Amino acid sequence: MIIFIGCGKKKNNIKCKAEDMYQGNFFRTCLQYAKTLKGDIYILSAKYGVLDRTTEIYPYDKTLNKMTQDEILEWSKMVKEQLKERHIEDTDVIFLCGKNYYKSLLDVFSHYSLPLKDLGGMGYQIQWMKNQMRKKLF
Repeated sequence: MIIFIGCGKKKNNIKCKAEDMYQGNFFRTCLQYAKTLKGDIYILSAKYGVLDRTTEIYPYDKTLNKMTQDEILEWSKMVKEQLKERHIEDTDVIFLCGKNYYKSLLDVFSHYSLPLKDLGGMGYQIQWMKNQMRKKLF
């Protein structure tokens, strides 16, 4: 199983591992929750595409939420090529990210889950993930 987490706006200001770059509460909660699941975790970056958590990257200011449809299409082509190179297309996937980060990738996977999709805004999504993690403790 593969778990994809979307990148975040709030970032570290130095070169560091991808999992340490994104500092926002939503990203940190997604990462924490993803670690409780059985699977390989990757980050979907608006600049770099598919990132291993330990890949060192530089800070950047880019988001799919501010890209045009053509720019998102180019990004999704890049990501799909990266998925092929990593041989992680057509496997079971969980997306822990916003719609802009997963909608153009769904056709790559025959089995995917969008657990945050119908939960409302980020606050509700964070609350849901924290509740799921609490349940795993008992």
